Amino acid sequence: MNGRFEQIENKLLEIDSAGFQKICDAILYPREQGYITFNRTGSQLGKLKTTKGTPDTFFKTDDGKLGYVEYTTTNAGIIKKI
Repeated sequence: MNGRFEQIENKLLEIDSAGFQKICDAILYPREQGYITFNRTGSQLGKLKTTKGTPDTFFKTDDGKLGYVEYTTTNAGIIKKI
């Protein structure tokens, strides 16, 4: 099983920030049921490019709560991004 995780990690290291964000949104969206809206504000529609700004993704649940998501592919400047 560890070999499989290393393979996944290595593939993730090969993609750019836009691809990483797209994968994370694809995992997050179907996992959580009860979304009223799911908005990928950090992605350019129809392109594999990110946009500046925050949050990268936000959603509203059917009970009225808001969720904000920030993605990063770097260890530096995480606090500044948030």
